[in-house]
Amino acid sequence: MNNRKGNLLGSTVLGFVFLAPVLFLILFVSYVPFIWNLILSFQEWDGFLTRNWIGFDNYIHIFADRTALISFYNTTFLGIFITLFSVVIGIMLAALIYQLGNKEGAFYRFALFTPSMVPTTIIAILFTFIYSPEGVLNQALEAIGLEHLTRVWLGEPETVLPSIVLVDVYKNMGITMMLCFTAMQLIPKSIFEASRMDGIGYMRQFILIVLPLLKPIIQLCVVLSLITAFRTYDSVRILTNGGPGTMSKTVSLYMVDTAFNYNEFGYAASMGALFTGILLLTVLIARRLLGGETYEY
Repeated sequence: MNNRKGNLLGSTVLGFVFLAPVLFLILFVSYVPFIWNLILSFQEWDGFLTRNWIGFDNYIHIFADRTALISFYNTTFLGIFITLFSVVIGIMLAALIYQLGNKEGAFYRFALFTPSMVPTTIIAILFTFIYSPEGVLNQALEAIGLEHLTRVWLGEPETVLPSIVLVDVYKNMGITMMLCFTAMQLIPKSIFEASRMDGIGYMRQFILIVLPLLKPIIQLCVVLSLITAFRTYDSVRILTNGGPGTMSKTVSLYMVDTAFNYNEFGYAASMGALFTGILLLTVLIARRLLGGETYEY
């Protein structure tokens, strides 16, 4: 018994020894900056002079700052709709590819997952040509006789946010597709065979059998997509730079501009802290709504 306890203790200590460098790295690059940022959010600092403790003034100023409120609204809009469409379309693509043969399925998986491997900046630059007034989208609409639908897609308040949503959905849906397809591969074939014997078609199989079993993976996809979508920066910076006006300005853009253009580091830190709280709350709500932690075969 003593030898077994000694071996267990030795294994635990050895595990901590191997984990220590990684834990230190995570602590150094994640938690320490977050705590420093949280403390800075209660201060006034221009990056050079002495910091002044001002309490909750920065947070109060956020709710009086129209640009800040617009940026929080835009970020929430992008986060919710990018996540919604990325996950829904990804699940649908996984369901369709699952029905294809090995060769056809491999081709479509590669084609649909490729945008997720391409840097966001490249995809955003590509879509600037698509969305430009003389770009592919408007030319295609004119070619099929829908000239009245042509727009300055990134220059009109009504279309700028949906246009950005489309870019990020194109970028992110492949991750959901691949994760859901992989999870479907793990479902025992006998479940599908038994349901087919009962006269259940593939669509009903997917709704009644596959979706409940995919709930843990769907929850993971939603959380990952929310975190990615709420932090959208590169695509917005390249596509619109927050324009027209402030109609597409996000919290990330406004924080960077506030800190490095106006030297208001304390105010930018308060926006970052509030933004982090909203993101955590959104993730917790999504996890509670989706539920499902284990597979049930």
